[in-house]
Amino acid sequence: MSGELMSYCPFCGHPDPSPYAVLLHIEEQHSEGKSPFVVDKDAIRNAAGAAAAAGVGGSGPTGAEEEEDQPFPCPIEGCGVSVALNAIEAHMELHGSEESPSPAVEDSGAVAPGGEHSRSNTPSLGKVFGNFVKKSSSSSAPGPSSGASRQNIIKKLGRSELGRYHNEDRMPDRLVALLRRGNFQSSIGVIPVLQQLLEQNRSTEYAYLCVPTAEHIWKLEGEGSFCGYRNIQMLASCVVRSGPAGARLFGGRVPDIFALQDLIEDAWDRGINPQGRIETGGIRGTRKFIGTPEAAAIFVNLGIRYDAQGFRNEKGENRRTAENKLYDAVERYFAGAPGVNLQDKVRVTQLPPVYFQHRGHSMTIVGIEKRVRGGRALLVFDPTYSDPSGIRRYIGRKHTHSDPNKKLDIYRRGQHYLGRYKEFEILSGEGKERQNVHMAGSMPGKEIRIRIEGEYCISRRIQV
Repeated sequence: MSGELMSYCPFCGHPDPSPYAVLLHIEEQHSEGKSPFVVDKDAIRNAAGAAAAAGVGGSGPTGAEEEEDQPFPCPIEGCGVSVALNAIEAHMELHGSEESPSPAVEDSGAVAPGGEHSRSNTPSLGKVFGNFVKKSSSSSAPGPSSGASRQNIIKKLGRSELGRYHNEDRMPDRLVALLRRGNFQSSIGVIPVLQQLLEQNRSTEYAYLCVPTAEHIWKLEGEGSFCGYRNIQMLASCVVRSGPAGARLFGGRVPDIFALQDLIEDAWDRGINPQGRIETGGIRGTRKFIGTPEAAAIFVNLGIRYDAQGFRNEKGENRRTAENKLYDAVERYFAGAPGVNLQDKVRVTQLPPVYFQHRGHSMTIVGIEKRVRGGRALLVFDPTYSDPSGIRRYIGRKHTHSDPNKKLDIYRRGQHYLGRYKEFEILSGEGKERQNVHMAGSMPGKEIRIRIEGEYCISRRIQV
């Protein structure tokens, strides 16, 4: 099997190129008691013997009994497990459980979306990428762990994670036509306008901004919930504009939503987060929500280095702990840019923006502001909103603004906004010194290593 991308059993290390085969292996070899996914031939033989002793039926199994003994593929798209006909109903009930909340499962690394109710089918992002999470970056690739839990078994996600179209096979033709015709709307040159506003704003102590050519991409009217894709497009735009090498990665242009779906599916095919296909049932041509795992899979697939971090409020901590950790991480990212002059009020860098996600929405962080009175706020491009005319008219121009503070408000996300949420996750571009997210080279498959803040493992999926 030289050259094949392998998946590994987290219990014994059994390799197989198919993640579905590994899941079946786990059920057959490591199940606690009888598994409903596995044909119980002993039970069938015992039942047949009892029936013969009672004088029921003939001397051998009937055609119906033979049919019940044969494994049949699960009809749920993306599952890939074969089960006995007489176990289909029990197996389907397991799929049905994704629609209703499950009891909390003890897992120090998993956090349910919103942090209120945990779901047994919501593994951590670390589990999604290779099932192994390191609490700090390490140069050695992790191997199979004998202490792994059966919680690593991946299930299909439901409405709460994938949205109202979680079972969709194909989006409506009218929407396909809209997305192909319009692709997206955008502005380039907004960052220099924000620089002017921040320089002129008396309440700003200092601020950091990303690369000036960052493109603000926003949704088409009537397209629905494609925020995750729009934020990936903003990062892809920076890669394309970074030079010939970056442009080649995306074919010289910002990929549309369908191209991004192809990149995600291709990443799964190559063994990068292959569980994503099981969890989503596939996303190509659908309106299913995507999130941080899919964004990271695209960049790892293309060899683009990104650092993934997650923050949440732990029990007993101040309610703003996660928010402040988020500010700290974003400020460290921009402050670490080459050539930053800490004496400047507005410190424009050449770093790409940051993918940012909380429950219910995702945005692109283009900077951070420190206020004179001590508060901080993220500066974001939100794919839900276009740039107001009062900003766009000054692109490429110098101007003295009458009320810079008010014009900045649409881009700020500070305590008033972020205080409503308990957990956040970001993907930030990596410099040469920090390469915590990369393609591991010492294992046949590919995985993403996640840098963790404290004891927190990033949640598998926060709705976008």
